[in-house]
Amino acid sequence: PVSEKVQPKDNSENLAGVIPTKQGGDKNSSTKVVPVTSVDDIGDGQTSSAGESKHFCYSDVLHEDDDDDDSGEESDSVVSESRVPVGRYHVKESFATILRSIFDKYGDIGESCHLESVVMRSYYIECVCFVIQELQSTSIMHLTKSKVKELLAILNDVESAQLRVAWLRTIVNEIAENVDLINKHRSVETAKANSDSEMESLRKELESKMEILAEKEKEATDIKTKVEGIKERLGELEVKSSELEKNMLSIKS
Repeated sequence: PVSEKVQPKDNSENLAGVIPTKQGGDKNSSTKVVPVTSVDDIGDGQTSSAGESKHFCYSDVLHEDDDDDDSGEESDSVVSESRVPVGRYHVKESFATILRSIFDKYGDIGESCHLESVVMRSYYIECVCFVIQELQSTSIMHLTKSKVKELLAILNDVESAQLRVAWLRTIVNEIAENVDLINKHRSVETAKANSDSEMESLRKELESKMEILAEKEKEATDIKTKVEGIKERLGELEVKSSELEKNMLSIKS
């Protein structure tokens, strides 16, 4: 944050914003006067004496970072996107087409806004354009719940300023429901993939066990056959042994 001191000039609509900066050779702060126009100039579209449009850009405050090198060179000021007039507002050039489309379909959505400053009304209008730009540039398949939640939070703030954006909230709410369904579908899809993978693994294990069981059953059948043969031979030998026992007794007697 920077401190600002506004000093109106006599018989002039211009304001002077004093922004603290640090010069390269001097570590102590000095002041640089940056002339800006009054809020009324934005609405009237007046021009300066040099013939240039006078727009107060609320987000374009020039700031300079300190350079800790011995050279003491100042960093370049950040140049923001230019703004163009659309109706009663001045918005970023990238939002102009979106705002015109909104006005064509829904009229001036900021007409009922309770904010007196044109600058702040323009800012909230830009927030609406930002939400639409985000929705247009991002596929619904790539929207996250946190992103949609942030867009809804922006709409809450915009509605608190009494902008007419009920139509946009309906769209974002529908998108939020769709994103929730997409996430649920992905969760179910992942669960099904895990289930299918486990099922395939168990199927392979079952096939392996069935092969082992078949081998064991074959071995058991062979053993049963051998057992029957042994029992039959044992019976024959028992009969023969009994007959020999009788012969032995007969011979002995």
